[in-house]
Amino acid sequence: MAYLEEHIIYDSHNVFLEDIDIWRRYLDDCWLVWRSDSEYLQEFNYLNENKWGIQFTVNYSKDCITFLDVLVTGWMENTLSSEVYCKYPEYNSFLHATSYLSPHIC
Repeated sequence: MAYLEEHIIYDSHNVFLEDIDIWRRYLDDCWLVWRSDSEYLQEFNYLNENKWGIQFTVNYSKDCITFLDVLVTGWMENTLSSEVYCKYPEYNSFLHATSYLSPHIC
């Protein structure tokens, strides 16, 4: 990812470089603040056309966005604020009785 950032994101030939206000990455999670309109952001999808097979997904909002466990809001007022964001699990927490649990649990 560091190579991709250096040679694609921060490269002087990147036509989108002036539209990226903030770019942050933690391991394989990236977050950016985009200056232009959302239609132009869809063209930024060219990042998925790389030789390493790295695929990016785009989630955008004018109100708030999550990054890892943080909910970031407030860029309409030109100040960023954050709070802890907890994801709700998308799975069923029930186990079938025959799923190799210890006998004392069933």
